[in-house]
Order: sequence, then structure tokens, then C-alpha cells
Amino acid sequence: MEKLYSNFFCISAMVLWASGFPAKDILLLNFDPLFVYVLGLLLASIIALLIWFMFEGYINLKSFPILKCLLYGGFGFGAGGCIFIYAQSLSNAVTVAIAAAFMPIFGTILEILSDNRVLKLQYLIGLIVSIIGGIVMTFGFEDNSYYIWGLLCSLPGVFLFAWGSREITKTLPNYSKIAQGSISILGAAIFVCVPYIMIKFDSGYISILKAMTLEQIYCIIIFAAFGISISQVLWIVGVSKLGIAMASIHMNSAPFYVMVFVFFLGGSWIWVQFFALILVVIGVFLTQVERLKI
Repeated sequence: MEKLYSNFFCISAMVLWASGFPAKDILLLNFDPLFVYVLGLLLASIIALLIWFMFEGYINLKSFPILKCLLYGGFGFGAGGCIFIYAQSLSNAVTVAIAAAFMPIFGTILEILSDNRVLKLQYLIGLIVSIIGGIVMTFGFEDNSYYIWGLLCSLPGVFLFAWGSREITKTLPNYSKIAQGSISILGAAIFVCVPYIMIKFDSGYISILKAMTLEQIYCIIIFAAFGISISQVLWIVGVSKLGIAMASIHMNSAPFYVMVFVFFLGGSWIWVQFFALILVVIGVFLTQVERLKI
């Protein structure tokens, strides 16, 4: 039963993460991508601290792991997120989605090197099926072309995200999962937002914030709260239970959930992404069936 709950956390994280994409698309019509990411991280860090304080009652600042926060949260999620934005600016969403489909490979390599993981044939088959599902998922995009340079630039971001997810859960065992998720968001916010504010922020951005419409404010709240903050905490819970290799397989299902949200907003239902989701689910089952206990 514990494995089922762990998969539920990963699925929930992907659904909430996907909910931030339509909101982010609306924001990107009027704002610079890095500005949107910085604003989202700032708000997400505040939300993460509120969640942490609400569930645990206090935050012990004296023992706060500043270095690990900056290292794993900053490089893993902060730098990884910036690389994704840069890669997408060089290519398109399809290219980044294809790169993300390879996260289970990086997760598996990390567990082989760090945890002495022994691979079984059934796991390898499930891994391959899930990657195929993730790639097929991209066929549902209107522009399903990809750019090799954008793909190559995306891969370091994918690795950093997988590495940061694993290290946060492994190196902070005395912290709760909520605290681990919050620390990763805070690290990303410090790594990205502080340099951005020091270099690029000026009085012009104040007027930009004041001129934001209610729709844009609503979108940035959705992006920060669901697309970053809450989804990150749920993701860390899933990774801590399943390990980064198996948890990252769920990443391949994200385009389907994005399509569902777009569908409810008036878009089209894309059957190829639905059938690709079935492949991802089969991959998840094959990688875990031997260890699943109900």
C-alpha cells in the first residue's frame, strides 16, 4: 500500500506541475521568461515557508542547512530551471519535453553510481517503454518538430533536476519531507532571484508589477503555488519513497496533464497523448511490480 501512496504523490505532483503551464503561457505573452520564473520563485518560496510553518509550527534557523540549500536547491532546481528556459528559447516545448523523457535514465545512472542499484530485465523493459511513451507524448503537439541544439542544452538541466531531487532526500534525513521540499525551493529562489535582482531589477519593474491585470495575478499565483511550491513538496515526498529513478518515470506523463488542462480551457482532446499515457503507466508498473506490496 505504501508504494501506491508514493505513486499517488508523484502523480499529484505532475498534475499540479502541469497546471502551471497554461498559466505560464499566458504570462509569457507579455513578460520575459526569466522575469516570470523569478517572480514565480519568489512567491513560491513564501508559500513554501508558510506551508512548512503551518505543518511544523516553527523553523529552526540555527540548524538551517544553508550550504545544502544553495547547493542542491540552487544548482539542482534553480540552475536546472534556468537551463530549461534557455533551451526552450532556442527551440520549442517539444524539444524540452523530449529531453525530460530521458530523466529516468539519469535517475537510474545516479542510483547505479551512488546506491549500487542492480538492474533487472523487467525494470529495463519498463524504463524503455516509459521513455517511448514520453517521446510519443510529444506527437500530440501542434508543432512536433524538435531542435538538436535545444535538446543538447536541455539535457544538463534534466540531469541537475534529477540530481537535486535525489540529494535533497538523501542528505537531509533529519528533516521532514515538507521541509526538504521547502528547502529545495528556497535554494532555487536564492540562486536565481538574488543575482537577477542585483543585475537586472530597476524601478521599471515596479511599474510592471503595478500594471499587472487580475488575470495575470491569478496566473502567477497558480504558477507559483501549484506549478512550483506544492508540486515540489509532493515530488520530494514521492522521490523519498520510490527513489529518483522510478519517480522520474512519472515525468513522462506531464504533457498529458497539460493537454487535459488546455482541453478544459477550450482546447482540443489529443488521443495520441492519451495512448502515450498508457505506455507510461505500463512502464511504471513494470519497474515496480516486483516491489509492490498491497
